[in-house]
Amino acid sequence: MRSTISTFARMATRGRRAPPPLPPSAIASSSSSALSTPPISDDIASSSSSRSEGWYHVNRSEGGELPVYSKIRNGGGITTIIRKVDGDVRTLQNQLTTYLSDLHIDPFTHSPKVTVRPTNNHLQIKGHWVQEVKGWLEGRGF
Repeated sequence: MRSTISTFARMATRGRRAPPPLPPSAIASSSSSALSTPPISDDIASSSSSRSEGWYHVNRSEGGELPVYSKIRNGGGITTIIRKVDGDVRTLQNQLTTYLSDLHIDPFTHSPKVTVRPTNNHLQIKGHWVQEVKGWLEGRGF
């Protein structure tokens, strides 16, 4: 595996994305008016409130991988677990349910069931869906 700058940056931030850099004009204006705060417009307030309603983020592990794991029980039952979810877990659950039901083509079995563990906000999916979920999350920019 070749080491790149983005790999080192991801490892340095422990899976969290770094904030975008400020433009030079914002740096100059913030130093001159450090004590004054601009009023918040209605557009900014409404966009931040709409973002918090359906917003979620899946943080990467310290090694830079997506936190999607399979859990195999003694009886042979396999469960896929998604950890490190911040924000609205129910939105992620609904989107994953529709995605996995679209992938499911066997007419004799039920589509996979996605549930939320309320104690730690982990998502559980019945069956072995690790590669599909990782590909879906990477396609969405996580």
